[in-house]
Amino acid sequence: MGNFMSDRRNRVTWSDEKKEWLKTWQPKLRRDANKLTEQVSRFKTSLPQFAEDAERASQPFLESCRLLLQLSWKNKFNPLSSEEAEAEFSKMHEKFLVWVDFMKRPEVSEAISHVNREGRTARRIQHRSLQQAEQAVLAQVEGDEFTCALQKKVASVIEQFHEMAGMVRGLKDYAREEEVPILQRLMLIHFIRFTYDFVPSIKDGIARFLADNASATVEELLGFAIHSVIVEATMRRLRDPQSFMPGVNDPDSLIVGYVGQVFDGTLRAIDGWSERGIAASDIDKSYFTVLGVDFSLSAKPR
Repeated sequence: MGNFMSDRRNRVTWSDEKKEWLKTWQPKLRRDANKLTEQVSRFKTSLPQFAEDAERASQPFLESCRLLLQLSWKNKFNPLSSEEAEAEFSKMHEKFLVWVDFMKRPEVSEAISHVNREGRTARRIQHRSLQQAEQAVLAQVEGDEFTCALQKKVASVIEQFHEMAGMVRGLKDYAREEEVPILQRLMLIHFIRFTYDFVPSIKDGIARFLADNASATVEELLGFAIHSVIVEATMRRLRDPQSFMPGVNDPDSLIVGYVGQVFDGTLRAIDGWSERGIAASDIDKSYFTVLGVDFSLSAKPR
């Protein structure tokens, strides 16, 4: 194969027709090469006794892949002539059969089946353990102690937005004293929206809550949203422990982050309303809706 190696002396031009030919098979060949490389790598970790044999069996096909995948329809020159590429391409099936024959060896196929059975058993055990852990979490978040803690957290968020509404009025010289509750309600609604903006499961849960509780108050909806954040964050930690980052995506940090984002967003919105001469009492009702349900202070009972 030495004559296939790339150097400046044997770079050749390809016709447009031959460059189009490359497009018909190179993407699939690249995927096949990546897949086979991954399979060989798995032998090193799962079946090390066959790792060297796997390496040898894969080489004919992967070496041809390396040669053919260095060709490009975008380049003016290629390291192989189109005739050389066609000749090499015609041998790909034969070279892949070397790998197929290796995989068909009784001792190899039996070892692979054994590893797969162990893997399925391990996954079933892991899945069962995860289900049990999730059930334990759900049991905890339905208990009286958790309900009491949740009520305190809801009250704390409401109080924070009451104080922030007063701060916003002072900072921006926006709204009359009697309109401060409008700003507080605005913040509460947008906090609830933040909880589900990027979490479809929470959004679906809130939709069901609204459908099942036609007379729910904004405080009750806030409680459900905070409850959903806590459950979702805890479940995510169970399912993907590596993604858990204390101080970033634990429940308390998420809630603090949402509060901060709501405050910043409210300041920016008020700048826009002030420029356009929109009073707090005239803020569009759409800013007070959750999934189409009006929670403005003037909303009619559902």
